[in-house]
Order: sequence, then C-alpha cells, then structure tokens
Amino acid sequence: MFKPTYKRKSIITHPVGFLSFFYYFIGSIGFVSYFYAVIKTRFVLPRKDWLIILGLIGLFIISSINATLWDSLITYRFHFGFFIFYLFFRNKTNRFDIKKLLGLMLLMVIAESILVNSLLDAASLPNYSGSDITNSSHFSSDWQRAYTYGGNASVASVLLVAIMAYARPKFLVVSITGVAVVMLGSGSGMLVYMAYFVYFSKNSMKIFYLISALFVTLIASKVDFLYKISLEYMIIILEIKMSQVVEISSYMNGFELLSGTGSAMHTGGDFLWQSFYHVHGLLGLLLMILILFSHMNHFNRFPLMIIFLMTTHYFVLFSLPGQLIAGYLLAIRPVRKDSNSGKYSGYTR
Repeated sequence: MFKPTYKRKSIITHPVGFLSFFYYFIGSIGFVSYFYAVIKTRFVLPRKDWLIILGLIGLFIISSINATLWDSLITYRFHFGFFIFYLFFRNKTNRFDIKKLLGLMLLMVIAESILVNSLLDAASLPNYSGSDITNSSHFSSDWQRAYTYGGNASVASVLLVAIMAYARPKFLVVSITGVAVVMLGSGSGMLVYMAYFVYFSKNSMKIFYLISALFVTLIASKVDFLYKISLEYMIIILEIKMSQVVEISSYMNGFELLSGTGSAMHTGGDFLWQSFYHVHGLLGLLLMILILFSHMNHFNRFPLMIIFLMTTHYFVLFSLPGQLIAGYLLAIRPVRKDSNSGKYSGYTR
C-alpha cells in the first residue's frame, strides 16, 4: 500500500497557513491569508479549474446584480474562499507535513479543554463569544467545551478527524484523537470518528464496526452524554433541516431559486447548506458539487466528504481554518495509475 512521504515543514510556518489557521485567535487580520495566497499562486491550471473560475465569476456578477457588490464579496469569501487555498496549494502539497498539523491540533484541543475547565475563564479567550459559553443543551453544564482553532467545538472536532483520516497515523494517535473528540463534546465529531473506523477498516471488519456504530446510535438516546449521536436526535435534526429548506424555498421566486438572493443577511445559522442555497441557489449548489467531485480521489475522499457533509450542521467548510484544510485536501492529486492493478501508486507532492 502506498504511504505518502512527509516533509518536515508545517503548514502553519507559512503565512497563509498561520493567518488562516489561527483566525479565531487573531481576528480579522486572518483575512490577509487570502491575498497572500493569491499572490503566491501559480495560475497554471487545468481546463476544469478555469471553467470553475469562470463559473464563480459569472455567479458573482449575477449575485452583485441581485444584491450589492459588497454583499457578493462577503458571501463569496465566506462560501467559496476555500477555492483560493486550493489554487495556492495545488503545486505545493509536497512542502507541508500534515502530521505536524495533526499534532498541533491535538495539543490545542486537549490543553484548552483542561485549562477552560480549571484555571482559565473561557469568556476571557478570543476564540469564544459570550453566547457560546457553556450551555447545558450542548453537552454538559459542568463541562466547558473547547473551541480552539475552529471557533466552535463541532467545527474543531470534524476538522480534527478529517486531518487524522488523511494522515492515517498509528493506533495510539487515533486513540488520542478519540479522547480529544470526546473532550470536545461534539456529536458531529463523534459520528465522523465512528465513520472513520467503518470506512478504513478491512472488509472483514467493516460489518463489525458498522453494527457497533449502529448499536451506539440506538442506545445513545438513553445516555445523556451520547444523546447528540442518537438515531432519535439525528431524525429530529433531519426533519428540522428539511422543513427549513421547504420554508426558505417558499419565499424565493423562480430566479432566486436558480441563482439565489445574493444577500449577506441570509448567511449564518446552524444549517449552512440551507443558507448557502438561499444565497446562491441551485446554480451555486451545482458549482459546489462540481468542485468537490472533480477533485475527489482515493487519498482525499473521506476527509473531504466529512467536511462537506458536516457543514450541514455548523460552518465546518466555511470557517477560515476549514477553508485552509479543505483547500489543501482538494489539491491532492493521484498520479501514476498502475495498468495491472488499476490502483494509484501515489499522489502529487
């Protein structure tokens, strides 16, 4: 089995990585990472990427007509900013060691989880807002969830599992990641962590892990700590989100259903794909699907899928650290397909 060769340089030693990854600690200065990434990008691109860029420009113009130029700048930075990082990383993936980023993320999650539940007041930290401090409906009134690099426990946990899934570390690190996910207290993180074992296990073990995961979701409703990954809770969330889509669609005219409202007022909420659809319409959704599936391969499929899917609940893909990580993963390209086995021997470095 092919194993990638990792370099010694960490992503966050580069200004683009540092500014975007630590956005929730340093604030708006993190937006400089977009400009730096554009300046350092080599615009030698395949046809599909030029078509995507033309599609983005076309939809941006329509959005500016529907709303305002300022609204379009805000919404396209928020929803499609990850594509800037993809362009930056496209010929640079060999320069960065993703395992070092995983180690940093684990350290940040575990250290902050301990500190905000002992020595530090979470409200005093820059990556927390007043409304985000301990809420009994979100895990436990006795345990303050760490928000770390994600600015949100759900965002942080999904990004952590995504990086772990790509780095494919040894069992000890996988186990420590599981502990970190539990400390974050995120149902989204716990679900994707279980999905990791189902997806990457050997065929003989897939059924075992799948049955185990299903069993956990079935009994979770009886355990307060696990309620957010219970089948009962997931059905409730799904019904709420479907009703939100139907309600929003009823207020949109035919043109808005196709191209969205373009208004920055319609971003946000806890169902980010619904707000994305509200802003960009069906054309925006189709463009997003094209970006994902035209750059997905054996090496990045699982981490990309959990980032995109879990954006259904909170802003995983649309957070600045999430955009950085998604851009890196999208830039991974397989090479040298073996004519006998039909498998790829590696990916671009």
